Order: sequence, then C-alpha cells, then structure tokens
Amino acid sequence: MAREFKDSLFRFIFGSAANFGKLYFWAAKKELPKNSKPYKTTKFLTSVFANDIAFTTPDDRLIIFFEHQSTNNPNMALRCCLYYFDFVLNLIKRDKKKVIKLFSSSL
Repeated sequence: MAREFKDSLFRFIFGSAANFGKLYFWAAKKELPKNSKPYKTTKFLTSVFANDIAFTTPDDRLIIFFEHQSTNNPNMALRCCLYYFDFVLNLIKRDKKKVIKLFSSSL
C-alpha cells in the first residue's frame, strides 16, 4: 500500500473527535474532555507531519497521536518539540495581553 494512502487512512479513521476520543480512551484510560478540538499546526508543520493527529482540550492541553513508524525514527523527540513550540506560539498569539506561565516560581 502506498505511503500516502496509509497516512490518509490513519487520519480518516482517527481524525474525527468521536474516533479520536475512542483511541484516547484506549491509550489513556480516561475520557477525552468535552469540547476538544482538532489542532491545526502552522502550514510548515502540516506539510511535514501530515499523518499526525492532534487535539486541544478546553484547558489548553495538546494531545498528539503519531502514526506507527515502520522503521526506527530518531527524530520523534524533535517532532514532539516542534509540536510543543507551535502550540505555545499559538497560545501567545491568542492571548497577547495575558501572561503565560511556562514555569513554576516555587521550588
């Protein structure tokens, strides 16, 4: 099966909130929060990570499912970091006047 068809099938099956919720429940053993929305990455990340599925929750958490990799991929950690940076940049753009605490001030 051609790679683009496998990628499309993964996104087709789990791209809806209902099916994503079932996958999330299977993996995390808890319900996907209500009003979770598909997360759209920037144009650059969308073209690079077209086969990933991500949702955001009402309390600004990012949940990502990556398609299974058939070969070893040492760049998966970098891939997660790129999602995180994209997500934080979108939060900053959305809440320009609001201070976003990234780190705790207590030890």
